[in-house]
Amino acid sequence: MLRTSTFLLTAALLAASCGSSEVSEPATTAEATTTAKATTTTEATTTTEATTTTEATTTTEAAPFVAEGPDQEEIVQNWDLTFGIGSFEDRAAALEDSAALEETINSYVTAVKGFGSIELPVSAIEVNGESATVTFDVLGNGATMAADLTGEMIKVDGTWIVSRDSFCDAMKLARQSCPTDG
Repeated sequence: MLRTSTFLLTAALLAASCGSSEVSEPATTAEATTTAKATTTTEATTTTEATTTTEATTTTEAAPFVAEGPDQEEIVQNWDLTFGIGSFEDRAAALEDSAALEETINSYVTAVKGFGSIELPVSAIEVNGESATVTFDVLGNGATMAADLTGEMIKVDGTWIVSRDSFCDAMKLARQSCPTDG
């Protein structure tokens, strides 16, 4: 009997696995979900940009100032000496209160060397006794940065020198400061 039961059980299992309708099949639920997402973005941007800039800088140089007489010649010489890039010793005799301005002078020379070139050419001089009004421009690397400025020169012991106030005003243009005591 045990053999018959085993046989029947085996037959039932075999029938179930083969899909026979004689034996009831257990309910099977299978659910398969597949989600595939593929996003392809292709961007092709071609930008062609051509910029042509033509700048023409025209520098019209005024005729150099022509001094009329020894006073004006000395004024131009000492003005150029004071605002050139020479050493402190070179300009000390051409500047009022030069000893107190030594640090400013040295700072100015260093700044000018870093910038390129700065010139303060004289364009006119008006002498009135022991003082003179100098009209000048400021040129940076050959280009006019300021025009028709004025400064004062004074005659001390027979020598024309740049006044301290005029020197310090010019230094302000170069972003250099003068000591307040003088």
